[in-house]
Amino acid sequence: MDLLFTVIQVSLAMAALSFLAAFCLVVERWHRNRIRERERARIDQLIVLGLEYAEMPEHHSALLQQIGKRDRRLLLQAFAETIPKIRGELADQMVELMRSLGVVEAGLQQLKSWRWWRRMEACEKLQWHPQERVIQALHDALDDSVFPVRVEAARALAAMGAAPEIPVLLAKLASAGHRSLRVAELFRTLGDTHTEQMISALLSNTNDAARLILIDALSQSTTPEVIDAFRQIFGTASADVKSAVLRAIASTQDPAAWPMVEAGLQDSSPLVRAQAATTAGSFADTRAIPLLKQLLHDFEWWVRYSAGESLTRLKGPGLLALWDAAAGEGLAAEIAGGLLREKGLA
Repeated sequence: MDLLFTVIQVSLAMAALSFLAAFCLVVERWHRNRIRERERARIDQLIVLGLEYAEMPEHHSALLQQIGKRDRRLLLQAFAETIPKIRGELADQMVELMRSLGVVEAGLQQLKSWRWWRRMEACEKLQWHPQERVIQALHDALDDSVFPVRVEAARALAAMGAAPEIPVLLAKLASAGHRSLRVAELFRTLGDTHTEQMISALLSNTNDAARLILIDALSQSTTPEVIDAFRQIFGTASADVKSAVLRAIASTQDPAAWPMVEAGLQDSSPLVRAQAATTAGSFADTRAIPLLKQLLHDFEWWVRYSAGESLTRLKGPGLLALWDAAAGEGLAAEIAGGLLREKGLA
């Protein structure tokens, strides 16, 4: 009886604690939403005031009197939202106004915040102020202990045209534990202007994370130098890197890239074989048919499927190979017959 009473008491206590925790979460969320609403309203006010006073340099001091201490951080946000939407003389006037209001100082101060997300916001918004001290502060931020802060610092420097050398960026941003779309986007934007540096880094770097970033960035280029760099690293690369190279060359249809596709179709890694099969279909080269037909017997289902899909893309000769496989037995017949039925060609 005593044990039952104790269990009931503990259950009631846990239920009460659960209710209290849920109530606290609701209150905290409500409070945060209220703060965000007030900040949003204030940012909108600051944008209107900024546009109004931008054309009146003699009244900048009057606007400064309307800016409270808490508005400094919001000014960064207001400016970051406004400046991409305006051009010409008004944009120059807005930049001058923000300098008068101490926005740069506020951003540099925020860059020292103990909250990493505040530092990240500061990096993002300081890109509109290409001053020497800002550039230096952003270079220092590349050594930040938090990865997203380093990413935003690098993106801001690239937007200013002050990006570090490619090896430096790779050292700061290429990490096996961090796959970032924003990093990939950054390197793609640098691909056209830093192609030689990227090729050199690709050939000299053995870090897979760095190689994957560089291959993605260079995939937009179809120059012989890029294809040659891919060829040089392909033989000794890891399965992930080989697959990335095969994806990159899928759209080139460059005859110089074909040996990599052929080697990929015979690779020991199913990941590479599957990607090579897909790439072979993009090349539309009938030389791939015998190898693709062999892959219809592969022990991995997704390799067989990729090979069959590519055979359907090779039209007549590829379809003949599929029909021939479907007429047989085993794994090849199963995948070939399934694909032909799926395409309405059975």
